[in-house]
Amino acid sequence: MQATMAMPDLVVQALALALRYLKQFKLERILSLGASFRPLASKNEMALSANTLQQLEVLRNNVDASGNGSLLWLMDHTHTSFGARLLKHWVTHPLCDRNMIAARLEAVSEIAESLGSSDGLRLEGTFPGSGKGGGSAGAVSRGWIVEGGSQGLLASVLTFLGKMADVERGITRIFHRTATTAEFVTVIHSLIIAAKQLEQLDCVDEDQIVSHDPYQRHQERVRSHLLRRLIAAASSSVVSEHATRLLSALNKDAAAQGDKQNLFICADRFPEVDKCRAAVKAAVQKLDSLLPAYRKQLKLPNLEYLSVSGITHLIEVSMS
Repeated sequence: MQATMAMPDLVVQALALALRYLKQFKLERILSLGASFRPLASKNEMALSANTLQQLEVLRNNVDASGNGSLLWLMDHTHTSFGARLLKHWVTHPLCDRNMIAARLEAVSEIAESLGSSDGLRLEGTFPGSGKGGGSAGAVSRGWIVEGGSQGLLASVLTFLGKMADVERGITRIFHRTATTAEFVTVIHSLIIAAKQLEQLDCVDEDQIVSHDPYQRHQERVRSHLLRRLIAAASSSVVSEHATRLLSALNKDAAAQGDKQNLFICADRFPEVDKCRAAVKAAVQKLDSLLPAYRKQLKLPNLEYLSVSGITHLIEVSMS
């Protein structure tokens, strides 16, 4: 709050208007994230104007304004939704720092090499710039074999992760409290599976390898420093253990059915849930006890409560 109030008056006024606008969609919580505030001019990324993106045909061509033939169309060999969104951000926000460029290039090159795309034999149904998982990388993600390439442990792990749910979008929906119970369980379960898969990769630096451990010496290592750092963060025991605790407190069957009353299975950890569950049960019983009186008053002996768009215990009566 102090950092916000220290901003120029016009910025604070603009922030207040943005907050009012976001409240209409219940998205105002995004302003509580420190990452939401950053300088317009960055030392690490270029800020390309809309005119620059158009003139260079980065996202759309200048013939029919479609994506075909654009830079993104040519480069897009992603095979997940969050990968496509990340690539779009990279293309529209190119790096300025030489070390960061080298680190990203090293990481992408290692992934491409592990997937066999460096040998680049095109298969039927794949072509550059498909934007839908085309090219060799997309072929591997669909379980096809890329001739001339070797699919090692890194490729196997990435192939498996490429078939997972859109975790990035799911986490965003959870943060904004718009996710369903089924989506929540799916995202948490995906985080646990991803951590277990990434734990198979050797991200230990050379100087930390134990010389007398033959398994560690022969295990396929991740060379890229950036990849090692990202894998270590995603496979962190803190993340997996916290996700496991969250999942252990939920009834998966109830989550799949959207049954929020029976969603939590740990009464000791969530006493408030038990109190609310008892209050809801008492309210339902009271409403059910009023039904005979409503039938008599409305002269509708077969009257039953209706549910519309998740709203229960509604009564339908004739307008006349």
